[in-house]
Order: sequence, then structure tokens, then C-alpha cells
Amino acid sequence: MILAGEFQEAGLPSKGMRRPAEAAARRLASEVGASFLLGAIAGVAQGIAHGRVSAGTGQLVDWDRVYQIGSKLCGGTSAQLSSAERQEREAHYRAIVERVSPRMVEYLGGNFSFSTRPEVLDRAGWIQANIGSFATVFEPVEDVLRQHMGNRLSSPLNQQTGSVVLGVMLGYLSRRVLGQYDPALLGKEALTAGRLYFVEPNLESARRQMSLPKDQFETWIVFHELTHSWQFEAHSWLREHMNEHVRTLLTSASGKLAQIDAAELLRLAMRGELDLRRPDRVLTSFMTSEQKRIFDQLQALMSLLEGFSNHVMDALGPEMLPDYGLISSQFERRHERKTRGEKLFIRATGLEMKMEQYRIGELFVNDVVHARGVAFMNKVWDGPERLPALREIYHPAEWVDRVGRQP
Repeated sequence: MILAGEFQEAGLPSKGMRRPAEAAARRLASEVGASFLLGAIAGVAQGIAHGRVSAGTGQLVDWDRVYQIGSKLCGGTSAQLSSAERQEREAHYRAIVERVSPRMVEYLGGNFSFSTRPEVLDRAGWIQANIGSFATVFEPVEDVLRQHMGNRLSSPLNQQTGSVVLGVMLGYLSRRVLGQYDPALLGKEALTAGRLYFVEPNLESARRQMSLPKDQFETWIVFHELTHSWQFEAHSWLREHMNEHVRTLLTSASGKLAQIDAAELLRLAMRGELDLRRPDRVLTSFMTSEQKRIFDQLQALMSLLEGFSNHVMDALGPEMLPDYGLISSQFERRHERKTRGEKLFIRATGLEMKMEQYRIGELFVNDVVHARGVAFMNKVWDGPERLPALREIYHPAEWVDRVGRQP
């Protein structure tokens, strides 16, 4: 079920002739549909973060309720950090950044000084830091849906369902995220530096489970997140390029979905043409060709960003970390130990798409670097015209050939 709109199913009475029970059913479908859309949008929004906002009137989501749910699922007070602990750990991560950044810049080339300051968070703090990003992403979506649904947008059913969906998602992620670079996408103020988060309880728990040396494991994670900092802060065009594509996709796709009749959606699902267990695929099923083009561009870009960061992590790890081989192998096994419930949750929330980005992106970058070297790979950061298309992510030789022919 999703948003009821202006489409009329053949054989049904016209709008003016619908029976009260049928009209009520369609209103219910409309409200449930708005909440169901959260799963699809959240899959796109995941990983974009900055600040916390409180709930307002006429919102699809009660953000205070999201925080309450997420913080209850994140492990309670046992994982909280004191102010002194946080300051001590932040000084530790600053020292790691100062130690590894010269070698990272040497490997990547050019002149660049990192301005991002590490921030150490507990799980509840990570949820609080990320809620604002979801609210920022949902703001244009809510504007579009409000035009189609009016006051039904912020009905108790919509707010309750939407808040639970996002609260559970953030609660789940808060127990698993180790580090995160936040470029503050879609923020109203232009920023020169993002924010670098390290979720200390998760890092310590993962390290103990895998029996890894503390400083080396943390340095390995810093490699990945600090590369994201370099990507956005050494290339000023990248943030606005992503902003433009995210804004366009979310507003246009939301407008399209808001016009889909619930009965039409159900028919597609019954014919096997739509899997309601996969919100991310619901989002793409009703996109126009132009919307799909933008979606594919974002997929390719996110794969590049994550794959490139993994490449740097694994390129510098062997020379700077004596136990690199142990860390890499243990981390790979950790990903393979997911329970059936975790796999179902990842698939249902669209996070499976995010994990695929790491895999195919790293294959792309490794192939290009192997064929032409890291200096050639870095041509990708010259501007939007050098970014790989989604097909090129899967066929790196095509990107190498195209860029190699460009002046």
C-alpha cells in the first residue's frame, strides 16, 4: 500500500460516488503509504548527518520520538561516555590523524591540510548527531507530500509509524557503526569542513570480539574516514554536486510516489512486479527515466566514495600496521557472521544497497589503480564530468578508456 492519488482504477466508482467505507480505506492506504515511503527515503538518507532537531507541527516524523526509540535500543546507560572519557579519546584520535595524515597526503598527491577534528560519541550521541540529517533530508520530501496529502501527512498513524521505522533503524545502526565522516549534506550553511565521528563503545566491542590490537585497529578505521574528509574538503565541488542530485531525486521521486494509487501498487505486488519487502526497490519502481538516471549517478558516486576509502585503508595498512593482515581478515569474517534476522533487517531497510556500494566500489578503484596507478585514479576528482557512470563502476576499463582519451 502506498499513496492514493488521482489515478482511477477501471471498474471503481468515480471519486464523487465512492462509498464511505471505500473512501475511508483509501485514506488509510494513503496514510500507511506515506509511512512506508520512509523506508525507501531512509535508505538514501543513511550516512548523511548533522545535529538534532525537535518535532514540529505538520511533520511526517516526530523526531523526539525517533530519539526516544533509538536510544532505548542502543544499549542503555552502560555504553555512555563521561565528558572526561570523551575528551581523552578525542585527543587519542587527533594524535592518530596527525600521525597518518602526512603519509595519506603523500599517497594521494597534492598539498592538503586536514581541518576535520575527530569527535568521540557514545551510541545515544551518535543517534542524536544523525537525527538532524534525516530531518534535513525529509524536509523537501514532506513539502512535496504535503501538497498531495494536506493534513493527512501528519496524522497520528503516519507520525507513529514513521517515527518507529526511523527510531528502530537508528537504534540498530547505533550499535554497529564504528566511524563516520559527516559532510553535512543538504545543510543550509556552506561548510568547509565536515565532522569525523568515532563511536567508542562499538569500536571497543568490535576490537574485543576480534581480539585485535587497539591502536592499530583504530588507525585502520581512521584511514577510511579520513579519506572521506579528503574527498570532500580537497574538492569543493563534490558536496554541492551531491546536494543537487539528492535534492532533485528526493523531491521528484516523492512527487511521483504521491500520485500512485494504493490499489495499483497492490496489483503490481501481486503480479510479482514489486517487492514490498524492499523499500529501496519501491523507490526506483516508479521513477521516470530521468529520475533513474540521477539515482544511478548517486549510486555510482557513493560506490566510488566508499570503494576509494577502502582502497586507501588497504593501501596504507600493510606499511603502517604490523598486524594489518590479522585486522583485515578478522574484519571480513565479522561481516560474514550476520544472523538471519540481521540480514532481513538490512534488506528491508535498504541498507543492503549501502553494503553493495563498498564491494563494487572497491573493485572498481582497485582495478583502475592496478591498471594505471593512483595518480590516474585521482583524475576522478577533477570534476563531475570525470565521475564514473554506474555501468563504468561495473566495467572499470570503460572509465579508464574514456578518461584516458580526455585532455
